[in-house]
Amino acid sequence: MRPLSGFHNWCKSCRNHRRRQQYAENQGIRLSDKKRKITQQYQMEYESYEALCARADHRCMICHQQKQGRLEASSKADALHVDIDKTGGRRVGVLCDRCNTIVIQAGDDPALLEAAAGYLKKHRRKNKPHYTLSTE
Repeated sequence: MRPLSGFHNWCKSCRNHRRRQQYAENQGIRLSDKKRKITQQYQMEYESYEALCARADHRCMICHQQKQGRLEASSKADALHVDIDKTGGRRVGVLCDRCNTIVIQAGDDPALLEAAAGYLKKHRRKNKPHYTLSTE
């Protein structure tokens, strides 16, 4: 924490060295925190999460993009998320952040996603940028 004077007690290189030491010392704590968050968020043990990711070959089940587990990923956006069936509460599979967001925004409604796919197929032409408007 910076003192009221606005000056630091340590020089920049010493402060950076200390922060690197603290980061290395707390690595185990951060990993256990990530495991605890997975357990709380998905109501499943971390080992079950890893097994679910391994069954999917660490790929999103929609776009098939290779992703990492939550412990290895540098951010939540780079990790796989567990897709949970909202009606039965059953864990369906793993999705990347982008596909998970799409499914959530569609309210888990397959008809809405099919309508959106039909819209995109109808109004998008191959090899054209997505931001140009058709003049039809």
